Amino acid sequence: MTDPWGRRTLAGFGVAAVVFAAITGVWTDNHHDDGSTRQPVREQEDYVSDLPYTALRNGSGPVERNRTNGGEEPDDGEPIALAGVAHERGLGVHTPSAVRLHPRPGCLRLTAAVGVDPVHDTGSAEFRVEADDTTVFTTGPIPAGEAREISVEIAGLERLDLVVEDHGGAVAAVWADAKLVCSQ
Repeated sequence: MTDPWGRRTLAGFGVAAVVFAAITGVWTDNHHDDGSTRQPVREQEDYVSDLPYTALRNGSGPVERNRTNGGEEPDDGEPIALAGVAHERGLGVHTPSAVRLHPRPGCLRLTAAVGVDPVHDTGSAEFRVEADDTTVFTTGPIPAGEAREISVEIAGLERLDLVVEDHGGAVAAVWADAKLVCSQ
């Protein structure tokens, strides 16, 4: 029938079906074929510059938080910029450099933009991530003026060393927007 009451009833039933499906999760993609459910993983970002770390070595001056490595004094670096892109956060180091972190449980990966500080240097550097005494990532040489985005899986690792070595002379290098992406 096409009377107003019949149409209203069918429309009401359709809305009820949508509400039921949404409440039970049928349309939320949280159900698997075996009947189990999964909750969405909520990721949290911990910026490396906000975390406690140990500078195992740094070629000149201290490791700088949220600045490039300027020289011998703390906080004497410039704002971080790599390949023409400004970055508010990161670590400024000078080769040879190694910074040790201890990620909290639940951290999944380390991400960053890495490169040589083009304001102070024209050389190149290689960035490595060592985890529990094993090299898990290396960039190969990166010349000044270039930046590389990195993403390194770190799930289950207890210790990370962020290492930078120069190729052909000491340089100031940057781990820009370096952060640990964690599941909790």
